[in-house]
Amino acid sequence: VFPQASSIPEVETRWGLGDAALGWFIAVGAQFGALVMAMAMTLDGQDPAAWSENLSMREVALMQVPLDAVLLAWPLLISRSKGRGAGIDFGLSLRVGDLPIGIAVGVGAQIASMLLYIPVRFLMPDSDVGEVARDLAEKADDPLGVVLLFLVVGLMAPIAEEVFYRGLV
Repeated sequence: VFPQASSIPEVETRWGLGDAALGWFIAVGAQFGALVMAMAMTLDGQDPAAWSENLSMREVALMQVPLDAVLLAWPLLISRSKGRGAGIDFGLSLRVGDLPIGIAVGVGAQIASMLLYIPVRFLMPDSDVGEVARDLAEKADDPLGVVLLFLVVGLMAPIAEEVFYRGLV
């Protein structure tokens, strides 16, 4: 899909930290706009201090999608206008064998991260490092919520953040 680095002559990249900072501010602004919309949808008679606890998974997705969309689209736009294209600048390519390797590495990393919690629980027994994840998972209380949780948290956020932070920044 993307041209390979070996087929394109080496050209100096013309973007910089300013481009990354501008993209980050646009992404945060997009999320802020969605946050204001979600607040307006949930504040009808509720305690404003507790409004975020009562968000549905749909509202959480509504807040997250604009941020992730900009975090993904901005580097692709900058790469196209100031670079050599996303395939070369960010190494975006996918071969058939990459999928099983990626799944195996992802499962291994998840197991490793669970093992890392053991000393944290021992050293800080009052801390609950998984509370935020459990709270988010509890919001996925219907089939659409489960699909949104998978798409937004498991797929879109990691890809967007990798392209933006590891690629552009």
